[in-house]
Amino acid sequence: MAEEHSIRPPAISRRGCLKAAGVAVSAVAALGGAAWYARALAPQRLEVTTHEIPVPDLPPELDGLRLAHLTDLHASAIVPPEWIRAAVDRLNELEPDVACLTGDFVYGSTVWADGCAEELARLKAPGGLFAVLGNHDHWTGAAAIAEALAQRGIRVLRDETLSLEVRRSQLQLLGVDDPGLSCLGDAALWDGLSREWAEAGEFVRQTLAEVPAGVPTLLLVHNPDFMELLSGLAVDVALAGHTHGGQVALPFAGPLLLPSCFGDKYAAGWAASPGGPVYVNRGVGLIEPALRWNCPPEAALITLRRGTAAAGTRRRTAAARGYNRGEGLSCDPYLAA
Repeated sequence: MAEEHSIRPPAISRRGCLKAAGVAVSAVAALGGAAWYARALAPQRLEVTTHEIPVPDLPPELDGLRLAHLTDLHASAIVPPEWIRAAVDRLNELEPDVACLTGDFVYGSTVWADGCAEELARLKAPGGLFAVLGNHDHWTGAAAIAEALAQRGIRVLRDETLSLEVRRSQLQLLGVDDPGLSCLGDAALWDGLSREWAEAGEFVRQTLAEVPAGVPTLLLVHNPDFMELLSGLAVDVALAGHTHGGQVALPFAGPLLLPSCFGDKYAAGWAASPGGPVYVNRGVGLIEPALRWNCPPEAALITLRRGTAAAGTRRRTAAARGYNRGEGLSCDPYLAA
């Protein structure tokens, strides 16, 4: 009769069991801690970025003109008034000349519109406060949101332009309304989105054709994808938002998901577009999933400088503070040292 041999698993000591359990508990704790940080702390860690952008033939009076830029406030149950107030206070300390607000003022309901507008009206900018609407504003109630802003002295531009008198000189301001659409990483949707923007694109073309020589142009638009329609035009500076920088960005890999038809071209920071240089602000607020990771909320101050931009100089920032992608930390692939 053949002898039977049983195979037994190696014995695990009590010490080994405790060590394995400790590793598992540590891993779970680390993941839980990261999730807690991304939801509870990171969305409140506002970064104030400062930038200088050279503008060819900028009138001497406008050399040093400071633009406060806020976007994607998303006032809601997950973005309290205190977050917006903090951004306003930080920018007021920098004494801006003009305040530029590029859309998505609420998230989910117009009930938050009045509170958001009240906080934004505290911006101190002698040249005025100007806004355009975003896709969430249209999804929620564009008329009510525009009215809340207007009642508090914030001029809402909906495919409109105005000649702004500031610092004894002239600046042509253009504001593009949002069509209420968004492209979540699918380039195939661009044809439909571009058709919705056709009238806005023609408005910008006609306006730029009529701007007197020597008058700088500033374009406010919510979704930076719009800049792809302006091929052959020369906007001096454009300000946008919409992307939130992706909200979650992995080291060395960048944003996980972006609401753009053009990959990470307009993820965050300065980008060279067919219509000129555009700054894409990561925004103050956020939407569900209410997480930020390696992509802090932002309030920006852009200073116009007289001069000719050499290659790459439109991507400068004086406040990167370790968020350069070259260090494996940034959701902003366009920052340059």
